[in-house]
Amino acid sequence: MIFGLEIKKDNPNIVVEQHGNRSSAPQRYCSAALLLFFIFFPAAAFSFDVEIVADPSSGEAPLEVEFSAVVKAGTAKSFQWEFGDGGKCKEQNCNHTFNRGGTYTVKLTVVSDAGVTVTKTMSFEVQRRKGG
Repeated sequence: MIFGLEIKKDNPNIVVEQHGNRSSAPQRYCSAALLLFFIFFPAAAFSFDVEIVADPSSGEAPLEVEFSAVVKAGTAKSFQWEFGDGGKCKEQNCNHTFNRGGTYTVKLTVVSDAGVTVTKTMSFEVQRRKGG
């Protein structure tokens, strides 16, 4: 195969010539617009982002919290939550109860439908129960 750029005033093309044998005529195909799309918009340029939302954002143990993964750009395929106390969840929105006071690192890993992985963490503080 031979690749080249053929620019004409009325018909710019990327030329891919394929010769089956010396006597066959070359086959030409592929537009310049298609090639330029892949040069200027590679797959990595498409954005994917997610945000962690917790409700309530603080409180006293035992504390039940609703965690939500808000997908800000792109489309998510899978979710993995780790709550820092051994608890895990594989849904987009999860309820989790912290039974003891302390500071926990909540980790969310999301994989997009394009295979891009985003990991976010947040520090979450639970107060010890007063008088207990």
